[in-house]
Amino acid sequence: MARNPAWDDLDGLGNNFGRSSSGRWKTVLVLLFLIGAATFVLAYYLPLYRAHAALTAQHQALSGKAQANADALKQAQAELSTTKERRDELERERFQQDSAKKSALSKLELVKASLSSKLEKYSSKGQLAVTLTEGRLFVSLPDSLLFAANKADVTAKGKAVLCDIAKSTAQNPLRVGSVAGDAGGAAPTLGDDFESIWAFTAARAASVAQTLEGCGVASSRLIAAGHGSTQPAVPKEGQKFPARVDLEILP
Repeated sequence: MARNPAWDDLDGLGNNFGRSSSGRWKTVLVLLFLIGAATFVLAYYLPLYRAHAALTAQHQALSGKAQANADALKQAQAELSTTKERRDELERERFQQDSAKKSALSKLELVKASLSSKLEKYSSKGQLAVTLTEGRLFVSLPDSLLFAANKADVTAKGKAVLCDIAKSTAQNPLRVGSVAGDAGGAAPTLGDDFESIWAFTAARAASVAQTLEGCGVASSRLIAAGHGSTQPAVPKEGQKFPARVDLEILP
């Protein structure tokens, strides 16, 4: 039996339609795959990228802080080293100063011992005072031991006392200070030889210095000053003599 040509045409249309549908579905599937892959990439790798970028920025910030801290530590260590060096230097200076003070004090103690021995016959009677206090050595002599009343020339007895002092202070500088006054602090009555109490005490201090020079003390080691009726800072043992001569023996 012969096949109807119309059926052949329908078969051709069906085959063409099947092939066309199959191609479109493949395209759709490919597109769906690509969309899924893109979605997966965006959903998975994009957060990772963002996290990586954030971690990189954080790492850079931490690296900067670490470098800043390292620089600050280095500077602090340098300052600490400088401070330690300065502290050590100050400690050395203080040690040297303390050693010098101790050495000077030891020398003054030896001088005091020598003076106390030579002047014991006067100090035992309260006629003078030898005092070492706060690193300063004083010999305070009442004016009656060195001078006649209202006179500026050293007496023979006074010269003997001053020469005993000179023997114990051959290498020490001496500061001579003269004070005039009575127990109430009043200035003495002066004659026509002196214009003022200042001139009077200055003359007495100069006379003592000249006598010490005659006893062997170099003039370069002598300083003399008159204090009028004022009371310079001396130990209380010497202040019991209102009119006196103070000899400060320096190291």
